[in-house]
Amino acid sequence: MSSSRQNQLQSPLLRLPAELRNQVYNYALSDWNIRIFYQEYSMKPVKHMSAICRPTYNTGSWIPTNKAILSLPSVCRQLNMETKLLPFTLNNEFGLETTRCLEKFIERLGHERRSLIANVRLEVSDQTTGIRRDAIAWLRSVAPGRLREFPNLAYVTLEVETTSPRGWAILSGTMARSLNSGKEKSGRKAIQVKLVCIRMRS
Repeated sequence: MSSSRQNQLQSPLLRLPAELRNQVYNYALSDWNIRIFYQEYSMKPVKHMSAICRPTYNTGSWIPTNKAILSLPSVCRQLNMETKLLPFTLNNEFGLETTRCLEKFIERLGHERRSLIANVRLEVSDQTTGIRRDAIAWLRSVAPGRLREFPNLAYVTLEVETTSPRGWAILSGTMARSLNSGKEKSGRKAIQVKLVCIRMRS
């Protein structure tokens, strides 16, 4: 007996009808904030890492949870076929910790996965004048073009950790205009840009 057939017979999940399995997948894999970040080591290549979180909107913080949900497609061939694209489709938000994360994330994703993502959160800190200046320049000149590589993007959240929220509202408006340039003429739905400022102690 093949391992695939054995899995179908022995797994309580795979023995369920397809409609019920889809309900389970939808419950387990939807409405997460999937935070992507990278670590660099002096003697090693960049390492891709992720954290799966449930948002707590009243405090502006995130509750880390078990990231094993992203491992579901690697359990067996059938689960891979049925779930490999679901994290990109089920109302999940992809939080990118730095500007470099967005670049690396796009590099790792194929067009198929990029076209399924609708919700991206860019996380920026302006702890120093230099970091603030670099972040603003990148968000103005580079980010809109890179975000267009998600053809079905609907929502962008700009989360800024700052001691001075002034100016970021203007920048988020500039980003929104840049991202939506030409959409009205083509009849495509505008991308919504939301600004969230987390005030640091000065």
